Amino acid sequence: MLVGSALTPTEAAFNEFMGRLFDSEDVIKFGMGISQDFKRLSWSYLHIPSLRSMCAVVDVVTLAKFAYPDVSKRDMEGLSKLSLRQLGLAVSKTEQISDWGTRPLSHSQIQYAAIDALVQIRIVDSIFSHSVLAVKDVPSAVSSLCRRFKIVHETNIDVNNKASTRNTGVRKAIFNNDG
Repeated sequence: MLVGSALTPTEAAFNEFMGRLFDSEDVIKFGMGISQDFKRLSWSYLHIPSLRSMCAVVDVVTLAKFAYPDVSKRDMEGLSKLSLRQLGLAVSKTEQISDWGTRPLSHSQIQYAAIDALVQIRIVDSIFSHSVLAVKDVPSAVSSLCRRFKIVHETNIDVNNKASTRNTGVRKAIFNNDG
């Protein structure tokens, strides 16, 4: 599918769903290194407009650093270290470096992805239960850490009149409640 061409009915439904999810200020999107994941997603589907911006995003490592200002930043970088610190559980990185571009995904890759997502949810729950954030107003704390991401794609025409698109990166701006 070319950028700027009409979406198929399935793509249009996906675009509408993702637009509602990504644009919702009521749905907080947590993730580790989420800006890079978002950038890859947008780049993979250039023709899906809803994948170009996302609001109400909190990076889990940023949340942990905010919740535990006296803990070394090195002790909280990466899912494995943060999981060990917050949950007492180590996360194997074996599947992290496997070939995620090959389809279908292997059973162990699917299992790793599910564990990765679940562990992040448990880490966030743990942070809000066992840190300085436990006594604070959770919505206010989350709101202060939320970000808005926007992916900017540039389309260039070269001398052979061929269009090329490149990702110019992720721009972050602090998200606030008044828009």
